[in-house]
Amino acid sequence: MVKVVKILAAIIVILLVPSGAWGQQTGFASVEAYTYLPIGVRAIGLKGAFVAVANDPATLWDNPSGMAQLAQYPQISVMATAMSFGRMLNALTYAQQVVPSFGIGAGVIHYRSGRFTARQRNGQVLGEYTNDQFLAQAGIAYQIAAVTLGVSGKYLLNLLRGSDIRGDGYAFDVGMLIRAPFFAVGLAARNVLGVMIWNNADRLQETLRYSIHAGVAVEIPFRMKTKVIRVGTGAKKRVQQRSRQYALLTMEAQWVQQEAHLGVTFGAEIVPVEELQFRLGFPIVQPTLDGLRYFRLSDFALGLSFQPKIPDLPFFLQIDYAVSQDYITTASRLNHHFGLTLLWW
Repeated sequence: MVKVVKILAAIIVILLVPSGAWGQQTGFASVEAYTYLPIGVRAIGLKGAFVAVANDPATLWDNPSGMAQLAQYPQISVMATAMSFGRMLNALTYAQQVVPSFGIGAGVIHYRSGRFTARQRNGQVLGEYTNDQFLAQAGIAYQIAAVTLGVSGKYLLNLLRGSDIRGDGYAFDVGMLIRAPFFAVGLAARNVLGVMIWNNADRLQETLRYSIHAGVAVEIPFRMKTKVIRVGTGAKKRVQQRSRQYALLTMEAQWVQQEAHLGVTFGAEIVPVEELQFRLGFPIVQPTLDGLRYFRLSDFALGLSFQPKIPDLPFFLQIDYAVSQDYITTASRLNHHFGLTLLWW
């Protein structure tokens, strides 16, 4: 029993710092901390300011309401992140609008903390362990006029390889999205009613803190196209078409349960040509262990997407890359994120 308690203590320490950047930049730690990170390479490139953008499969993780506004084609995205100390974070996501105004999505996340040696206080080795954490999530969304509502449920599994210790848990995400031409407002609550239950003799239960996210996004087209269409009995009408070259500016406030301060992040996406997208993001207000910090530009995120035009390809392809800060990494203090997004026509 004593050994089990010591191993549990070791795994809890691992759980509290899997993201590194999250705990350091917000000044708080929580069980299953990776669930508070932005998922999706595009969202990461915007420094997590994605709750009001929510227009690709990663909306399942950040704001489930966005699924009802996706195209009526299957969309799949994959993400792979390699971090220091043998840590890995991978995600596979599917989402689409299945009928007008109704969308669905599902996905899985795998986080591995890497191998570590657990020791007693006197230095005696308890064993070699690897921590694997899995998350399976599914959700639905429905649009009523300009307002879209979404909800998703998640199952959490935590395995300490090398022992019989495991934890099972669940949580829910809810979201709302209000979208108008060139402007959107998003609101989401994540890890609502979340709990982890461990398989020790006491059935230890740990509560996941919920987080609240509110944001706005503004799209600025570089130019508008005018098209002439026929209406009625042949009369002509000029309508404006949205440009595929634009600048997207987004801002998001995040607050975590029991915290005294909220954080605010800014993100921008620039699309100079249809095939190429550039992104950046940084915190405007950042809670840390040392208090609030403002406009901490050194804690940046950058992103890039490329959409190759390949003749006769049966699906749309987007290649994504992002780089972000990691506070428990090597001297570079950077994480590299790679992703693919596929949309079948």
